[in-house]
Formats: sequence, C-alpha cells, structure tokens
Amino acid sequence: RILAIADVYDAMTSDRPYRRSLIDPDAALRHMMAAAGATLDPLILKVFIKMLGIYPVGSLLTLDTREVGLVVRTPDGAEDGRPLVLLLGRGPDGQIKSGQQVDLGEKDPRTGRFLRNIGHCLHPFRFGIQPADYLL
Repeated sequence: RILAIADVYDAMTSDRPYRRSLIDPDAALRHMMAAAGATLDPLILKVFIKMLGIYPVGSLLTLDTREVGLVVRTPDGAEDGRPLVLLLGRGPDGQIKSGQQVDLGEKDPRTGRFLRNIGHCLHPFRFGIQPADYLL
C-alpha cells in the first residue's frame, strides 16, 4: 500500500512518453486524494502528504508579489503548508539566478497578514529548471 502511493505520485509527476504534459505536484496530490479509499489507502496517503508537504521540495511557486520561488524546505507539522522558498529571477544574460530565501509563513507584524501568498504551483521542468541545481 505504501509502494502504491509512492509509485502513483512518481508516475504522475515524472516525464512520461505517453503523456503530453507534466502534472504539477499539488495537482497530483489532489488526484490522489480523490482516489483515497477507492484505490489508495487513505491513512497512508495522509501520512505521505504530511511527510512530503502540500508543496514538496523542488516545487516551483508563483507568488502574489509576482515573484517566483522554488520550495527548499517544507514546514514541520505546520497545518498551513507554507514552505521556505528560494526566490528565482532572470539575470541580465537571461539565465535564471537564485535570490534570497523567504519564509512564506512570515506575517506583517502590524496587520497579521502573510507577506507573500502562493498563486500557483508549477512543474519546474516546464521552464527548464532542474531543482537540484538550486537546492544543492
């Protein structure tokens, strides 16, 4: 049952010759949640998602600040799933450069609102980004 969950996630998020487009990590988890109880063990799936995080390390996120970030760490035990991200941008030569790391759980002390919110989760390979180049 554990291997089934890991295999389904890997199959959905990896490049396959029989599929036209990649499935974003958060979309794969949503599809898997829909299958919980029917083809996937719901308890094991819940543990898998808690371990992996809603936005797994290596996920590419667009933020409401018009920034783009690569997830470098998922929160331990946080219910809101707000990870630590490495901001990415294009340098003068057009190459993708890494910037500062920011915690998406950080709030404005005056208003109590989050400083940055997640817009969309994207698959980094769609943009030619190899997460290991920025994470290691």
